[in-house]
Amino acid sequence: MARKSKAKLSGKIPGRIVLDSGALTKLARDDEYSLGVWKQFSLHDWVSIVPAVILLEALTGDSARDAPENRLIKKLDNTVPCDEVQARVGARMRQRQSKGGRGDVPSGVDAAVAALAEISAPSVILTTDPDDLSALTDDSPMVRVVKV
Repeated sequence: MARKSKAKLSGKIPGRIVLDSGALTKLARDDEYSLGVWKQFSLHDWVSIVPAVILLEALTGDSARDAPENRLIKKLDNTVPCDEVQARVGARMRQRQSKGGRGDVPSGVDAAVAALAEISAPSVILTTDPDDLSALTDDSPMVRVVKV
């Protein structure tokens, strides 16, 4: 879903790369396209953030199966817990979607990811499922959603 009204985010102002669960998994499993997109932002000193709440979706609890994700999480060393401010921003974003009659209300995990991106702006959200995150960040001009 392309949104032309969003501000173009460049590498001139270092920002944040917020990973959703699908992006974390693809990066951890060395998906070539995802790594390429991630590296383009990283080369411009953008900092990667792992919202702790995405671990609910990205991990299985089996340390052997989760090994690639755990290695990446350790390497990035920037897992951010969801605090009250982020939760309230996410709740507002979800409520805006339900009032807009735009179908199903996005998940709480997606709302927490979108809220962290808004709080950390300028930011880009790397995701495998951009629809809900794009809808949640419609009113956030310094947040861009990128499918990986």
